[in-house]
Amino acid sequence: MSGIKESERTKLLIKKVFLRYCNEKNQKPNVKELCAQIGINRGTFYNHYESIDDLVSTLMNEADDIMDVHRSWMKNDLYKAVYDITNDFLKEREIMLVLLNPDLGFPYRNEIKTSIQLHFSQLLYSMNKQDRDYISEFASNGILNTTHKWIKEQVMDHKTFVNFLYSMITKLIA
Repeated sequence: MSGIKESERTKLLIKKVFLRYCNEKNQKPNVKELCAQIGINRGTFYNHYESIDDLVSTLMNEADDIMDVHRSWMKNDLYKAVYDITNDFLKEREIMLVLLNPDLGFPYRNEIKTSIQLHFSQLLYSMNKQDRDYISEFASNGILNTTHKWIKEQVMDHKTFVNFLYSMITKLIA
């Protein structure tokens, strides 16, 4: 981290410890707990973030930057979109483990879920609304839970996971 200003180094450390805390304890810390883990005072935390929610918002913005790149081609090449999104999720593994964790209840998971549901609704436009809503709900929860589990455990390689996920998606929309 040489060449990085001390304040930037502290900000990165806060994010890193926050992510580790959430992943290890399966809950989000309060400012006091986070500062104790890092060994800084609360004033230092507040120099960088207004609150824990502000820190989560920063992480969500970073994750949104990943998704923005892929949203446009989801309609054109579903396999490429699934491959690239999961690849980027792996690159940002620590952030995605926290933001996609259903037990932590961060709004990012719901934003992604809504995006997936909208995509499925468009793919299933010929179905009646009730069936479309049920399939979209099932698919979005399944995709998010499966992706979170895969990122966490990595029991299969990336390409195998993409093929599995793509296969499940195409079966749902067939």
